[in-house]
Amino acid sequence: MKQPIVSCEVTALNDNSDTFLVFDRIKSDFIYPLHFHPEYEINCIIGAKGVKRVMGDSVEEISDIELCIVGPNLYHVWQKGNYDGSKPCREITIQFNGDILSSQLLEKQIFRSIADMFQRSSQGVTFAEESIRNILPIITTISEKRGFESFISLLNLLHAMSVAPYQRQLAHVSFQQSPSGFTDERVEQAYNYLKDHYFEKIKVEEVAQAVRMSTVSFTRLIKNRTGKCFVDFLNDIRIGYAARLMVDSNKTISEICYSCGFNNISNFNRVFKHHQSMTPSEYRNAYQGSRKVY
Repeated sequence: MKQPIVSCEVTALNDNSDTFLVFDRIKSDFIYPLHFHPEYEINCIIGAKGVKRVMGDSVEEISDIELCIVGPNLYHVWQKGNYDGSKPCREITIQFNGDILSSQLLEKQIFRSIADMFQRSSQGVTFAEESIRNILPIITTISEKRGFESFISLLNLLHAMSVAPYQRQLAHVSFQQSPSGFTDERVEQAYNYLKDHYFEKIKVEEVAQAVRMSTVSFTRLIKNRTGKCFVDFLNDIRIGYAARLMVDSNKTISEICYSCGFNNISNFNRVFKHHQSMTPSEYRNAYQGSRKVY
């Protein structure tokens, strides 16, 4: 079976200091590519009937109101589909790491429903409109909270979702993917190597050597498993980190360009627009005002 072209997203969530991340914005386009990431994600979309949701091997058209929880490394994307964009919609995205609640805590009785939802989210979970409307007051105000109150709101949201009736898993049980999201251990090794060295000048030969393959075999593997050439695979990672810095720092675009391994600003701008469908400046303007980290 042909492998889907999918990107591993580097989110703006800092593993060391952040608890969770909220994007709350008005939009009229859906241009993000099929992707996965190790964080859990809650996505609520209001007023975008006709958008096509892809979750693992599940492909559906959403209604006027949408709420899903996506487990770690599950392929997902919301595409324009039959949504005409004439009326902007509201999209609220919450991302958090799996260790936000300890395994010992999740074993306690009062957290069992959340633990069960986390487990089922490996296939993606969606909710019926009746349940979503009961949950909306929590999720639509979560970005207005501050400090510890924001974390309490997140717990309230997770609990409300976990006990809501009419939940439905999306990807089939037969849908297989590795825990890391990659379908080949050598691709995962290459990805981890590039994450450690993306800011350096990297040659394909050295990455092939790191995974103990010939250059020809390695480049063929990357193409077959990801649908991308090595340079695009590397640029996925570099642009991911650049996008994180764009919303998570006050560095100039030029500083971000060179700190992410690009050797000139024009090439960086071209590659960034190719990957994100907008320029670095447009991306920063689109996300900074809607982003809150707790």
